[in-house]
Amino acid sequence: MKNFGKRLFLGAGLTALLLAGNPGAASGGSVTAAMARGQQALEDWDYARARLISADIDAAASQGDDRETRVQAELFGARLKFFEGDYPAALKRLEAAQALRDLDADGEALYQRVKKLVAVWKGAEEKRSEHFIIRYVPGKDRVLVEPSLDTLEQAWKVLTADFKVVPTEPVLVEVYPSFDFFTAATGLSDEDLENSGTIAVCKYRRLMVNSPRTLSRGYAYRDTLAHEFVHFLVYQRFGESTPIWLHEGIAKYSELRWRGVSGDLSPGSKSLLASALRQNELISFDRMHPSFAKLKTPAQGQLAFAEVSTVISYLVQTGGWDMVMRLCEQLKKNPDWRVGIKAVTGKDFDRFWSDWISYARSLGYEELPGMEISVYEIRKGEAGSEEDEEVTEEEVEQKEEWRMARLGDLLRDRGHHREAAFEYERARTLAPFNARILNKLGLAYYLAGDYHRSESPFRSGIELYPGFSTTYVNLGRSLFAMGKMDEAEKFLLQALDLNPFNPIPYNLLIRIAEGRNDAARAKKFAEQLGIITQ
Repeated sequence: MKNFGKRLFLGAGLTALLLAGNPGAASGGSVTAAMARGQQALEDWDYARARLISADIDAAASQGDDRETRVQAELFGARLKFFEGDYPAALKRLEAAQALRDLDADGEALYQRVKKLVAVWKGAEEKRSEHFIIRYVPGKDRVLVEPSLDTLEQAWKVLTADFKVVPTEPVLVEVYPSFDFFTAATGLSDEDLENSGTIAVCKYRRLMVNSPRTLSRGYAYRDTLAHEFVHFLVYQRFGESTPIWLHEGIAKYSELRWRGVSGDLSPGSKSLLASALRQNELISFDRMHPSFAKLKTPAQGQLAFAEVSTVISYLVQTGGWDMVMRLCEQLKKNPDWRVGIKAVTGKDFDRFWSDWISYARSLGYEELPGMEISVYEIRKGEAGSEEDEEVTEEEVEQKEEWRMARLGDLLRDRGHHREAAFEYERARTLAPFNARILNKLGLAYYLAGDYHRSESPFRSGIELYPGFSTTYVNLGRSLFAMGKMDEAEKFLLQALDLNPFNPIPYNLLIRIAEGRNDAARAKKFAEQLGIITQ
């Protein structure tokens, strides 16, 4: 999710200095010019230049006796430190400004925000790879470090080649232990996060992500890190000229490049796009502005991603990856994307849009009736194993399949597993594309000891909902019970790519490794299990 929020804070005093200078300040004109250059350096993510400029501003401010110039020097220094992710240093400079005079509303908001982030990261640990620094709260999130850095280094190899740009400094990655702290860091509202399903952003020249343990079933955090790194590279090469629809389209199209895949969409996204094409309910590029985080529902967000990813696929099919890059280059010269599309494709926008719709329809995506929208559910309490979800009273009242599923739950809980499976089979005939019903059905067969019959609904669930970690765990358990250790290992590892805080996969993987006399691998999984259960 691109959400750069570059103009974090520009106090009223600094605004006045930028516009008119401060005649009472020592070297007022030079300070004003330096601040303008510093502001631009921050917006360009050129922190090395911003540090030199900040030092010049501090030196100029110290030579005079103008209080307001000193305040603004402290505020600029605080903003620089915030952008760099050095929150204690930012707080120290804000406190220095506060000692000179009361902060205005913007300054006070930044002060409160930084104070919260200092508390979040107090005692934080950092681990470095060749090109990345990952910052995390000590404890369970340590299990994320190795796979995250491995993913990012693999993404670095392919994506820096794709975009022909190489970051000049290590890229900071912050893993937030709660949504509350994530909102404080990003400036996004709770409503933005709940409506859009935003779980990560590229902002202030770093990647900011929620820990998978903040969600009930985790999420594809490794692919999400790669997605945000795409945003990072696009901004570094093309600046702020790339519109949101193009930014997100490129990121969605490229997020699996580290796995050797481009432009892949889930069945749910394909179904949403097929339905929107049929009903003429597409989301326009204008509605996507200024951020996908501002879309009103998770369904709108997923549809928008499906649209823009296929737009990139269409461009690639039409003129290769080079056409996408040429469009971004064109928009650096003129940010009007309608003009840019005309210049690069030779088509006016209406023709381009119409041709893309024809292309999208030609993909043959299928509408899947009853397909559920994948919604991130914020975890209540500690992360751990994923329990089977109860059927709610509202669901029972609204749909017949959930009345059948509720009866199945009651039978299962009383140990009548085959009878429960019968009710879940009935429910599946009414809702064949529902992940929860598929999982309930497979689990009933598993508990009945009918492992072979449990396999089919679990595989169907994974195909339809590749981000539903519970299904991978359940299929891994069934395959393990059948003695299919290689396949079991594959799906258990995929479960950990989504939710590395569930102990079940680790326990089974340890047993698989021990069965192969692979003591080193068993030890590795035991260590990871120790991290999440500490």
